[in-house]
Amino acid sequence: MAFTLRGSDRSMGCFFRRVAVEELDKALADLGADGSGAGPEGVHGARKHIKKLRALLRLVRAGFGD
Repeated sequence: MAFTLRGSDRSMGCFFRRVAVEELDKALADLGADGSGAGPEGVHGARKHIKKLRALLRLVRAGFGD
């Protein structure tokens, strides 16, 4: 799924922050953050969401400077 810019995103910073939080929430849900346990499928799903988050961070890395 592609990252989608919404009308409610006031700036690119808000957009990146929203997408990052969504990916982290999905990763935690896959891991069973409610204590239900993850299992192999949950771990795999969480890793995919973390990879998407890493890709997003690579896109904005240049904007952070030193």
